[in-house]
Amino acid sequence: MAVSAAKEEAGRVEPGATDEPSLRQWLRDLDMPGATRAAAFDTRGDARVALTGSAARGIARRLRRQGLDVVDSQSFLVADSEGPLEDGELDRARAWGEQLAS
Repeated sequence: MAVSAAKEEAGRVEPGATDEPSLRQWLRDLDMPGATRAAAFDTRGDARVALTGSAARGIARRLRRQGLDVVDSQSFLVADSEGPLEDGELDRARAWGEQLAS
């Protein structure tokens, strides 16, 4: 039985990628003072959130459960599942970071 290229590619994991805790585990183990401010971001394809989902929303929700003050969440668009960012997204991310820092 033939395996589609997409399924075969989905099963590949970069060497060393599983050596560290997952993001979910890292967030569960996070021990920060409740007044700590946080922001969440993700990268996703350029389609409606209803189709692509938004990891930033889930990350923000988990941060709030840990008692952090989430001030913002943002998605940055990628051209392909492996990147790079779409034109203009790096500048948008920098501007977002500057806004968060001020």
